[in-house]
Amino acid sequence: MKKHILVALLFLLATSSALAASTVTRLTVDLDGQVMVNNSDNPRKLDPSFAVGADLIFTKTPSAQLGLGMEYQKERPWSSSRTIQFIPIYGFVNYHGTSNSWRRGTQPYFSGRFGYSLFNGPNSESSNIKSEGGLFYSLGVGINFQDQFRIEANYASASGQEIGSFTKAEYIYNRTTVSFGIVF
Repeated sequence: MKKHILVALLFLLATSSALAASTVTRLTVDLDGQVMVNNSDNPRKLDPSFAVGADLIFTKTPSAQLGLGMEYQKERPWSSSRTIQFIPIYGFVNYHGTSNSWRRGTQPYFSGRFGYSLFNGPNSESSNIKSEGGLFYSLGVGINFQDQFRIEANYASASGQEIGSFTKAEYIYNRTTVSFGIVF
């Protein structure tokens, strides 16, 4: 079922790109990631990994860009046979101030993303445990190079939960990322 939802979202993202003013395709590297389970004091560190994403910019103003985006994060190993995965879908704003104040085509900006994160938990394969997504947000800074390339550093947080007959586990994934984007 989740694969059908993911395919439908990718189709929606691809078809709505025709309405977008521009599209940014990103490769993101997770530098530092950790998962807290049930708000424990001992977060579990995850190895660095990659994600690919697309941001569709629908509105450009003299000081900001607004749009929608999605990021597909690679499944991360949780134990020897289990994995964990978060797939955020979000709205975003990139605030850069007045565009004529920057020289030589480079433009720094602040980035904010807010949305929903699909979640595949380590116990999702079990028939009596259901995974549910949760809140996603990200704050960061970036540099736009002549509206062709972007480099961005972010702090992001995604949540999800697994619900069983007698148990409930909440997962919060916090990470620091660097992304490299190409504007189309």
